[in-house]
Amino acid sequence: MKFDYLDFDDSYALAVKCIWALGDIATKESFEKLKLLSKSNNTVIKENACHQLKKHSIT
Repeated sequence: MKFDYLDFDDSYALAVKCIWALGDIATKESFEKLKLLSKSNNTVIKENACHQLKKHSIT
């Protein structure tokens, strides 16, 4: 989702925090969501999702 009030945030801080939370949750379902996010066209989102998957040795 894209929120108007976050238009100024080029670092996607909220999305990154959510991605790290999915990594901390560490369930089958959260890893599936991270796999979807790792295919994002957004470089910041993609890199953070990939980092979380690698951290948990998920391919």
